[in-house]
Amino acid sequence: LIEERQVVMFCDLHAHSRKSNIFMYGCEGKGHEGRKLQEQIFPLLLHKNAPEKFSFEDCNFNIQRSKENTARVVVWLMGVENSYTMEASFCGSSLGSRANTHLTVKDFEDIGQTFCETLLDYYNEDPRNERMKLKICSRLMEQGSNAEQPKNIDISDYS
Repeated sequence: LIEERQVVMFCDLHAHSRKSNIFMYGCEGKGHEGRKLQEQIFPLLLHKNAPEKFSFEDCNFNIQRSKENTARVVVWLMGVENSYTMEASFCGSSLGSRANTHLTVKDFEDIGQTFCETLLDYYNEDPRNERMKLKICSRLMEQGSNAEQPKNIDISDYS
């Protein structure tokens, strides 16, 4: 597929048995010049669009040696910069009004819809969208966001 057309995102969906919330594992773009923290933008936007369901702070973008054969890492190594595993917890949520509750079928449907809406926003071809992503990356860097401890930043001043 990569030989036939550009693949802009890959996301493998899983359940998680120990951590709470819905979150993502991604691949830190260390080796990609000028792309530092780019992999954090989509999960951050997803968190902003679904703060009671998706936890940006629980995301991790570090590639552990034991995870080198996972689909997200293999696809990332093939050149797909936004390659993720989205995990939904068996343990429930610790967020907002959903704290200490189990995730329901409706929660999974809602996060699926929000994922698709965020995907459309993320890949909007308006030039202002690219400027917004650069500003978000700059703010993430300023706040010291990193692969193992992403920082939830305020982006309310961006449209």
